[in-house]
Amino acid sequence: MDLVVFTPDPLERNLIARALRQAFRTKVAEASSPADALERAGSAGLLVIREPSREGDRLTFVPRALEARPGLRILILEGQAPLGPLPYLETGAVGYVPGGSIEDLLDHVRAARSGAAILSPWRTNAEIAAALGVAVGTVKSQVHSILAKLDVDDRRQAGRYWRSYRRGADETT
Repeated sequence: MDLVVFTPDPLERNLIARALRQAFRTKVAEASSPADALERAGSAGLLVIREPSREGDRLTFVPRALEARPGLRILILEGQAPLGPLPYLETGAVGYVPGGSIEDLLDHVRAARSGAAILSPWRTNAEIAAALGVAVGTVKSQVHSILAKLDVDDRRQAGRYWRSYRRGADETT
C-alpha cells in the first residue's frame, strides 16, 4: 500500500516521509497542499495529513476526501490548535496521532495499514485511550454513546453492524 503525506512544513513532511519509507519499504508521496494530497491519493491507500488549521477545513476535509476517494484511509496528525481525535474519527478518519515521537506515528500508521479498529471487542478502554491520547473516562463515554447510537448492546454487536454497513456501502460503489 502506498502512502501520501501532507504537512504544511516541508522539512517535517520530508522527515515523516523518509521515516515511513524506511519503516515500511514502500513508496511515499509528499504533497504540498491538501488538494495535492487528494490528487496524489488516487492510488494510495493511506493519507497521513496534519490536522487542518483553517476553520472551514477542520471537519469538512475528511468527509470531502472520502467522497472524492472512497476507500482512502486518513490518519490525522495533531495540529497547532487540536480538536482532538473524536471529531475526526466521527467524520471517517481511521486514526489520530497526538503529538509524539516518530515511533508513535509509525505505530499508528502500522495499525491503520493493517485495518486495526480503534473500537474493538478485544481492546480495553485503557488501550483505546492510550491509542487516541485521551482519558479512559472519555473512551467510556464515547463507547457508550456509539453503542447507543447504533442501538446495540456491546462492541461485538457494533462490529457486526459495521461489517454489515461496509458490505452494503461496498456493493453500492
